[in-house]
Amino acid sequence: MRSSNADATRTLPLPRRTRQTVAQERFLRRRRKLAAIVESELDPRHPLKHGLRSSERIPPANRAAVAEPLQGIVTMLRDPAVTIPERTLRRVLAFVTDRTSPAYGEYPNQAGFAAHSLVAEVRACSAGQGRSPLTGERAVRERGWDARAGAVPDASG
Repeated sequence: MRSSNADATRTLPLPRRTRQTVAQERFLRRRRKLAAIVESELDPRHPLKHGLRSSERIPPANRAAVAEPLQGIVTMLRDPAVTIPERTLRRVLAFVTDRTSPAYGEYPNQAGFAAHSLVAEVRACSAGQGRSPLTGERAVRERGWDARAGAVPDASG
């Protein structure tokens, strides 16, 4: 038997990427881009440019008020283990880029409250798959049963 160099250099074929893998990679890439956009808005040194025009920046007073909460959002966006719904990602993008959002307003307190509210929403969505963790507790108090456990309270109690 004669062997050739072609046999020695032959490697195993790579497995095909599934649609689900491709979609997940695309989603994670979009999240990393959103994290970069949020970070660039918080960095006062580099103005954002769209074409030949530079866009308006978050005012310095508001930037100081929203920096800490938005850094928390950036950390969650970069973590692939954290699941964040698409609608929440759109809200984060709108908060940072939309000129009518509280981040661009004239009141830093309002910008800070809106940023902390956005962080709370992202955390609630990532922890409870799209709903606030208080929703289940509220159901227990209002309806008298725990929907997650399927338990119905004793009628005597």
